[in-house]
Amino acid sequence: MAAMTTELSPARRYRGAEAEERRAQRREQLIAAAVQVYGERGYQNATVKAVCEAAGLTERYFYESFANSEALLLASYETVTHRLLQTLARAGEEAGGSGEHRVLAMLRAYFGALQCEPRSARVFLVEIRGVSRLVDEALAVSLCDFGALVARTLMTPGVKVD
Repeated sequence: MAAMTTELSPARRYRGAEAEERRAQRREQLIAAAVQVYGERGYQNATVKAVCEAAGLTERYFYESFANSEALLLASYETVTHRLLQTLARAGEEAGGSGEHRVLAMLRAYFGALQCEPRSARVFLVEIRGVSRLVDEALAVSLCDFGALVARTLMTPGVKVD
């Protein structure tokens, strides 16, 4: 009788990607689709099915990545917020000059980003409010992060512009 092997086989690759990589890609697809759907319909009018259809995925993959639609809303909000904060920080750094000059550049970047990405703006400014205590806490954290970025920019000495 042949001995059974207990070695685990390596993760199966599909189209050159490991299982974990594919799972992360699907998660990102769902987040991007959620921003699109929430930005067009609003969170309260969006369904898991609608988000999955926009992502080109089945609901099975939704539940692989998220416990519920609120978890996807939070992930979407955090993604939009992270991108926006990076954009603002980069605008401030590139502007140079005094703290006030850098903050003005950040504000221009803020309003420009909201104008260029209205769906993200809706998620960032409208759809996040009043959903639940957990979501309100995420909003409070992001507002603190935004305030801290502005404060650091104002307090950091810059190069004087003649």
